Amino acid sequence: MQINSPSTKIDSAICDLIAKLSNFSDEHFDTGWMHLTEDELEILTVHLIQHLTQNLDGRLLAGLLLMIREQVESPCHHD
Repeated sequence: MQINSPSTKIDSAICDLIAKLSNFSDEHFDTGWMHLTEDELEILTVHLIQHLTQNLDGRLLAGLLLMIREQVESPCHHD
């Protein structure tokens, strides 16, 4: 299966990632202190997506698919 048309779910997830990166802070990295430019934020986002793509793990994918299917089977689960 291939997704050939725009997806609001994927767009939303990418926007969430950008928002998280925009405000991210831990002991190793603080976005506010780094004063990231919009271009740097975009490039960081691209690199994170590329890293995930290059490091896909079947065990992780199987666990996520199981979680998705369990949520579909019990629709009363809300986040």
